[in-house]
Amino acid sequence: TLTKKGFLIHWNRNDIFFLQDSFSNSCEINGELGDDEYITQIEAGFYDYVVLTNKQKIYKWWFDQIMKVEQKCITNKKGETELISQIGMGNNHVIVLTTKGDIYSWGVNLVGQCGVGYINEIVNIPTKIEFSGLSKDDSIKQICAEGVFNVVLTSHGKVYCWGLADQSEKLLEPTEFLMIPKSEEEKIVLLHTKRDKTIAFSNQNSCYIWRNSI
Repeated sequence: TLTKKGFLIHWNRNDIFFLQDSFSNSCEINGELGDDEYITQIEAGFYDYVVLTNKQKIYKWWFDQIMKVEQKCITNKKGETELISQIGMGNNHVIVLTTKGDIYSWGVNLVGQCGVGYINEIVNIPTKIEFSGLSKDDSIKQICAEGVFNVVLTSHGKVYCWGLADQSEKLLEPTEFLMIPKSEEEKIVLLHTKRDKTIAFSNQNSCYIWRNSI
């Protein structure tokens, strides 16, 4: 959990899946931060935790073993540094949105969950994800990762996804999810994915939910 002052507290479950009475290694990550640095976002994977700070740095650890991720920022092909504005954490892969509007990913890629267009065991270096259908006046607004699936939302209300869809189809690169809005003025403004479903809210106060498949 993340407190109002950017302080992180975490705990584990016991064998019968009840919260323990006492916190386990609850605040070690805070000792890694600078004096004026605080946590702004936290995401949990199957074994890993990753957090983003106001300095656009990522800290990542496996269970209780805290370590800094080497890639605190992203370097594009031009050698320019792209700072991170959002993070998403799947079971064993990470996606990040930079302040320039690009998405990079790395981690396990056995079913194409990194969205780089091919399948391999692991993507070690943060790799940019290409969006072929994204218009020049559109940009990525929100990113979500869950398990081996990813969903992102653009400023125009378009939804793209990739990874293992519905335990059958492998989407190796971003694919637009086509929805039927009630009117031309309606667009998706917020979404969230969990397990095998995605929920989305529109500017017309409508709520949509669907299974993660195309």
